[in-house]
Amino acid sequence: EPVRVRVAVVGSDFLRILRVQPMRGRSFVPEEQREGGAPAALVSERFWRRYLGERADLSGTTLTFDGSAFPVVGVLPATVDFPLGADIWTARELVPRNPNRTGHNWQAIARVADGITVEQANREISALSRRLKQQYGDETWMYDAAAVPLREQLVGKTRPTLFLLLAASAFLLAIACANVVNLLVARAAVREGELAVRLALGAGRARIAQQFLAEALVLAVAGGVLGVVLATLGVKALLALEPGN
Repeated sequence: EPVRVRVAVVGSDFLRILRVQPMRGRSFVPEEQREGGAPAALVSERFWRRYLGERADLSGTTLTFDGSAFPVVGVLPATVDFPLGADIWTARELVPRNPNRTGHNWQAIARVADGITVEQANREISALSRRLKQQYGDETWMYDAAAVPLREQLVGKTRPTLFLLLAASAFLLAIACANVVNLLVARAAVREGELAVRLALGAGRARIAQQFLAEALVLAVAGGVLGVVLATLGVKALLALEPGN
């Protein structure tokens, strides 16, 4: 059955840079990462579940696209969603080299060396870019380049929305705390007789205050623990509903 999915063509270091391994099957081998080599494909977990029936044995499973048959050799975990929305990955080295320097056909990702900051990497990238411009002149439209952290590239636009949600949550928490305070005040009014007896028996105001603080502390700890548990389960539930988003 024909389906429309996004296919990403990736370089040999793609999985190593992302530090991920297939959850089933294997990654590409050298014979599948050279021009004219054997075609092969990796698929996403969602594609494997939806279209391949979660089959454990991938041997004999073949996808046909771009006029060629690509045997499925592995399944990538749901945590891999780069480029966004990709469901199939094939080896870049199968594609003949394109000498065009103005096509902007590729996205580049890299992992900076240990101890190197993004600012240091950008200085080196900028120097290399200017050197390439001097070398190739009008053959390239690039005058300069810079690296952007992958997290910022993927979720940077959602930051204002997340801060707005955080502010709304804080406001809701303040309302809840005010309600709890009102309930505690009402409860104290109901216990007026009990407090009068305690005062008559010699309890000081400090002792009464300590009792109220202890009761409030028990409520706060219980509510905090319950809130953390619910928040943890809620985040896991949201990730399970849409892990790639």
